[in-house]
Amino acid sequence: MWSSSPAAQDPRLPLLTQQLSQGITQATHSSAQALAELSELAARCQALAVVESTETLCQHVVEVGQDLTDYEELASRSGL
Repeated sequence: MWSSSPAAQDPRLPLLTQQLSQGITQATHSSAQALAELSELAARCQALAVVESTETLCQHVVEVGQDLTDYEELASRSGL
């Protein structure tokens, strides 16, 4: 139906179609690359959050351990 349109006979149509196709291909490639970079960044952020949480937990365990040692020393000095 469209092929019977006068616009379908435009001699510039193949060139315009090719340019449009190239533009779409480039946009698709750029979008895919940006998504891959965002995915990598998200994974790195998640890993950092896990590392920071683990470090915080380890520091808390050390502090609690020190508190327990302090309490044990205090208890032994008090004769408890």
